[in-house]
Amino acid sequence: MPPRHCVVQHCDRVADKELGISIHTSPGTSSEYATWKRFVSQHRKHFHPKGLFGICSLHFTSDCFTRSVHVKGSERRLKPGSVPTIWKKGSVSLSKRSRRRVSCIISWISCLLVGGVTFMVLLLNNKLSLLTRFDDN
Repeated sequence: MPPRHCVVQHCDRVADKELGISIHTSPGTSSEYATWKRFVSQHRKHFHPKGLFGICSLHFTSDCFTRSVHVKGSERRLKPGSVPTIWKKGSVSLSKRSRRRVSCIISWISCLLVGGVTFMVLLLNNKLSLLTRFDDN
C-alpha cells in the first residue's frame, strides 16, 4: 500500500490534486533510499522506517518532475534518481527552556499592567515576536 502522508517533520501533508501536492514513495534501491532517509532524519529525530515511506512534492525542486508545471487535477511524476532537498518549516516547536522564557516574559509583562499602560505581546509561530506599548489614554 502506498504511503498516504508526508513523513517530513512539521509537514504531514496528504496528496491533494487541487493544491498540486502529491506523495512520492521512497525508492527501492538502497543508496537512494538511504539518501531520502537521511533527508528526513536531518530534522526528525529517531526516524527509523520499517519499509517504504512517503515525501510530498513540496520537498522536491521543480526540475525533479517530468512536468515542472502543475496542471490542476493532474499528477506529476518524479524523475528517476530525484532527491528531496527542500525543507519547509511549518510550525515552530520550542524547547522546554524557550517555553519557560516566553512564559516568564509574559508573566513579567502582566505585572506591568498598571496605571493605564498596556503592553501587548504577539506570539507568532510560538515565538515571541513583538512587544508593543499601548496607552489607554
